[in-house]
Amino acid sequence: MATIHFSEKHIERLMKGFDAASLTDGLINHEVDMEFSGARTVHVKSILTTPVQKYDATRDIDTGSRYGKTVEVSDDEQVFEMGDKISLSLTIDKTNNVDQFNMKKAGEVMNAYKEEQIIPYLDKYRMTKWATGAGMHYGLTDAPTVDNIAQIIIKARNAQRNRRVTGKAALIIPYQYLDVLSLSNQWVKLEKLGGQVLTKGTMGRFYGMDVVPFIDELMPANVRFMIMGKKASIAPKKIDSFKGHVNPPRINGDLLEFLMYHDAFVLGKKADDILVASMDEFVCAVPKIEVASGKATITGNGTIFYTTNGADPRYSRDAKTYTGAVTLAAGDQLRAYVASEGKYNSDVVKYDHPTT
Repeated sequence: MATIHFSEKHIERLMKGFDAASLTDGLINHEVDMEFSGARTVHVKSILTTPVQKYDATRDIDTGSRYGKTVEVSDDEQVFEMGDKISLSLTIDKTNNVDQFNMKKAGEVMNAYKEEQIIPYLDKYRMTKWATGAGMHYGLTDAPTVDNIAQIIIKARNAQRNRRVTGKAALIIPYQYLDVLSLSNQWVKLEKLGGQVLTKGTMGRFYGMDVVPFIDELMPANVRFMIMGKKASIAPKKIDSFKGHVNPPRINGDLLEFLMYHDAFVLGKKADDILVASMDEFVCAVPKIEVASGKATITGNGTIFYTTNGADPRYSRDAKTYTGAVTLAAGDQLRAYVASEGKYNSDVVKYDHPTT
């Protein structure tokens, strides 16, 4: 039995095919610097900033710097592990020459599986992971209807802007709301957007956002709509194995084998660029912090995670599970959130302990 390993050229062409046909490709940050270690581990680093300080001209060399306390600049690193694996094991017809692998047929088979099976799976998987990891889970008290959906979306977008979220965004909605939005005075038709760079799948523009309708089965569970900026999401993928076997034992034909690692993640520093709207019952309530005698007690309905260095515990490798009162040092920046099975994460509660 001879084994044929597909060339880098074939693999590169296949990877580009995934990007070209995927609905979610237009929502990915392709500019972020990802560093791979091993087959599945991805590292993304960003600068961990600290609050500015007041300049004090009364200080001299014996009483400290006029510029305030010197802080060492450090990295906030997110380490991701691609946990999902897609594989295929397919038999294909022999060529007339039984000793030659049927490359043409293999290409046709992979194209069919890519379009009909792999890409729909990737799109659904990515949307679910991005919704789970979003920086803003926006609880709705009223279900969207044809009468209120436009106002609900506008309020949600303004909530994002209130968190300094700027730049281009895509409004991802199920098709059931498309007709309603297209009748709003905020709607901009495609023909009026000529020459502009639009998100893949855009049907128009609403309140400054590219409207990208998704079929219901691609929308994450209990999500009414999403607002996504491209800076927040990544979707690394890597083909680990792509090969064919000529006349393998006990198989009538050639054998095609394929294995790809992939996943989808949210970048912590840009997490608020992703807003997920669902009913209040599916969003965890924000935890509460009480501080006494240098100890912080955190309460919430679910599992609580926290950090004390100011990093967002939803994305930081320094996050710890809360098990009891946290002793705070001078200047500690406590951040905490609640997670619960079947619900989206709460927002982050913040407390900055005095420096003196």
